Amino acid sequence: MYEKLYEQDRQLREEADELLSSRGIIKILEHYGKVYISGSYFLQLMTWRDLDIYLENDSITVEEFFELGKELVTALTPRKMSFHSNRELRIADEPKGLYWGIRAGFQNVVWKIDIWGFDKSTCLEKINLCNKIVDLLTLEKRNHILYIKNELWSHPDYRDKITSMDIYNAVLFDNVSDINGFWNYVRSKKNQ
Repeated sequence: MYEKLYEQDRQLREEADELLSSRGIIKILEHYGKVYISGSYFLQLMTWRDLDIYLENDSITVEEFFELGKELVTALTPRKMSFHSNRELRIADEPKGLYWGIRAGFQNVVWKIDIWGFDKSTCLEKINLCNKIVDLLTLEKRNHILYIKNELWSHPDYRDKITSMDIYNAVLFDNVSDINGFWNYVRSKKNQ
């Protein structure tokens, strides 16, 4: 079972690489700052078509971020693209930064691409979190995370009420190893 999940992760990362290179996304982003591919791609825990990208730039303006957005529209021809700023009016549980949320077709499937524009300190904080997760991953924990994520990625509460970070925390810090254990973890966190 786990071999299939590892193969799925590998194929999704290869497809992501092809999407990013064939559409010139990295080159576009590099004109606006330092680029980090993060999240499940970086962690090698992909179970669905979702990319998290950090753009480090201490001085990017909203206007420049919209210029970036225009270039991304041209390159990706997305079916949906949304912007929000979390610099002045902070949204709970979201980092301080600028954001493009993109839904774009590639090879007859839809990719979700999240691009965050961060200052250096926020970007470093997010990168350090990913590195901390990598340091904590054992083969067994990686297996559990891939299994649980694969079971949940299409669940209606995924992304809104539960996230990949919930799964990572459950497995890495509470030793959750299966889907029932994860739901018990979620219920216990709601009651705290």
